[in-house]
Amino acid sequence: MTDINLVRAGTLLPIVEIVDQRGADLNRIFAKSELSISVLLTPDLLVPLRRRFLLCENAARELCDPMFGANLGLGADLDELGDWGALVASAATLELAIKQGCDHLDLLQSGSVAELKNDGPNRLWFYHVNDPTTIGRDQDALLAIGVMTRVIKYHCGQDWWPKAVVVPNSSQVRDTDVVDTLRTTVWRTGDRFGVVFCEHLLRRCRCGTKRCRAVAPGSSIPDPTDFVSIIKHMCELALLDGLPTIEDIADLIGITPRTLQRRLKRSGRSFRNILHERMASRAETLLGEDGTSISEIAIALGYSDASHFARAFKGVRGLSPRQLRSALAPAVPAE
Repeated sequence: MTDINLVRAGTLLPIVEIVDQRGADLNRIFAKSELSISVLLTPDLLVPLRRRFLLCENAARELCDPMFGANLGLGADLDELGDWGALVASAATLELAIKQGCDHLDLLQSGSVAELKNDGPNRLWFYHVNDPTTIGRDQDALLAIGVMTRVIKYHCGQDWWPKAVVVPNSSQVRDTDVVDTLRTTVWRTGDRFGVVFCEHLLRRCRCGTKRCRAVAPGSSIPDPTDFVSIIKHMCELALLDGLPTIEDIADLIGITPRTLQRRLKRSGRSFRNILHERMASRAETLLGEDGTSISEIAIALGYSDASHFARAFKGVRGLSPRQLRSALAPAVPAE
């Protein structure tokens, strides 16, 4: 049974910046990647990792940039990488930064492994993703190489470049492109991408005095085998563009609707109940905002009219949308 890997929507923001800077059509790239551009408004939402693969691949083709992933990673600010970036940037030494990065990759995405290996006077920082997706896989790995290089530069200075970059024999990445972009040599071996650097750099201290912000409880991405949690997050993602069908969610994660139903049934859940729970949660957020009518919220969530939305909402929360909005309204102090 294939696991389903997720990644934070916030990791897509640097892609947007590069595409905008180079004048490419962002809407077309997102449409080709079968991903709603509205996801950019909610960086903590989770999206299927395979969709980021596809987004990077389509951006690389649109920009005619075979090293798009690496350029993206090199230009990324660690603050753009959420809690993972904060942990890495606040580490006192490069060794601690790499350890934080390897140990807490689940703050950023699931199904991925990063590890540091010894090789005599060298250290090899490897990256691998356990996902069967092939399209965009090289671009995702190049993105990781770019980010890893960026982390080391944060401790060793902007003039530093890798001693070598490890590229799997099976990869379609051209050695000449790696040499031109990362200013180094290429080691063709194994089945993982990696960055090679000298062991003594591990003791380098970070540039600046950045402090790590507190990581919120439950901020790790769900385990790829936690199917119910994954469906909940996919419903939240799909609700940005209206009320999804079971076919929409199944397509989003690359399985059939029947498989989705069967896996939920084994967990004692149903798609309808999960969807209505997520809808009610999304509706509560919208009801707490000023200036949006209940009819507008109903339409935004994909209901044909406010009455259908009200019935579905009350069935989950026990209150009508109007009653909940009244309860959420701040009390007016007596004069």
